[in-house]
Amino acid sequence: MSGPLLFSDMLILPTGHILIIDGATRGCAGWHMATRPALNPYLYNPNKPIGRRFAVLQSTKIPKMHHSCVILLPDSRVLDIRENPNERCTFKNVAFLTELRLHVFELYYMDHFFHHTRPGKVSLSYANGGDGARYGEDIRAWFKILERVKERELKFSLYAPPFTTHWFLMNQRMLRLWCKRMER
Repeated sequence: MSGPLLFSDMLILPTGHILIIDGATRGCAGWHMATRPALNPYLYNPNKPIGRRFAVLQSTKIPKMHHSCVILLPDSRVLDIRENPNERCTFKNVAFLTELRLHVFELYYMDHFFHHTRPGKVSLSYANGGDGARYGEDIRAWFKILERVKERELKFSLYAPPFTTHWFLMNQRMLRLWCKRMER
């Protein structure tokens, strides 16, 4: 990473990468104590070599320094909602105005280049016939995909959405599952 961050939020993405977004690069916690917005999100890839795991993404251009909510939408886009370090809604005479805009954006995995490998009409069933799988049980997935995929290349991400308070996502969980058997 290229510098300090505070009040940033982190989100687990379907790829297993971590999005680090918003916050400040100077100051400390408390009203009006952060002084420089972090406009460039980072993407952390734990599979890259040490020293090359952080990538800087395109600037958001909108300072969002405090009290965040960044979530993964069902279609895998990211919704970024954030406020600025004002005690009350403040729209004048402060360094960073209260921010009311919502920012929805797509990351690289949503690019049209990947459309042919993105499944559609996904449905799941569980070996126990219930509404969830227990440890060690199989999950069956039915889906349509435009391109033929090899069994060993097929991966599934099961994501439990987190809850958020102030500037911190909590209880994020994601499982990466591999294909045991494929029927066409």
